[in-house]
Amino acid sequence: MKVHVTVDARAFNRQLTAYTKATRIERKAGLIKQARLLLRDLIKATPPFDNRLSKGTFTQSFNAQRKAGKDAVASDIRSLFATALPDISKLPIKSQKRARGYAKRGDWDKLFTLFHRLSGGKGSVNAPTVHGHATQSLHQSRRNSKGRVVRGSRIYVANRPSIKNLIKARQSDVGKWKSGWMRAAKGLNIRDIPKWISGKSGSGDLVDLSSRFYKPSITLINNVRGSTGRNIDIAKAAMANRVRSMRIEVEKREEAARRKAMRR
Repeated sequence: MKVHVTVDARAFNRQLTAYTKATRIERKAGLIKQARLLLRDLIKATPPFDNRLSKGTFTQSFNAQRKAGKDAVASDIRSLFATALPDISKLPIKSQKRARGYAKRGDWDKLFTLFHRLSGGKGSVNAPTVHGHATQSLHQSRRNSKGRVVRGSRIYVANRPSIKNLIKARQSDVGKWKSGWMRAAKGLNIRDIPKWISGKSGSGDLVDLSSRFYKPSITLINNVRGSTGRNIDIAKAAMANRVRSMRIEVEKREEAARRKAMRR
């Protein structure tokens, strides 16, 4: 499903006019330059990033953002999956073989009942639902629209190493949401995006109408599933940062011009 987000660009366009006037560059060149800078802001503002989306997000290094993404994946998966099985090695030697047989066949009720009885209890025990391995489908089933595990969720698995393996597999996907901007980045000749982003196959596009005489424009598109639900916040934050940066540049140039005029 594609989600198209439209952001009010009037403030950007007004500031672009002031910017091209202050820098004395042709509007098309100014539009392309600012579109490239805006795209970098969009990439920085698309998860993962460190902490909450703010002004500081745009100055974070890509390495810091990658680490934040990998740490978030590991934390999420560890909070979701747990090994529920009791420690078979603590059973009497003569009972360990039977316990391993129950575990191998997935007879969790029998396994838990065995532990229960050997610890002095009576009757049978209903074990919690236990899955064999931590899998991507189980992980996905407990994620919300922002890609994070729903708070309070818990899934029990029998295979402890599978949790670590899932973390490694999921961490390899870090950068997928950002990669949806790469089609536009290539179209605008932006080549210094790190491989953990540019090497992913995110869906996106670029519509370059900068040469059009009437209302020239450049449209940047990210269609990666999962990122689109956040695009409105991402676009607003990136647009605001670009407007702020252009305003600062204009103010600096105007101040420099005033000082030059005073020295005459």
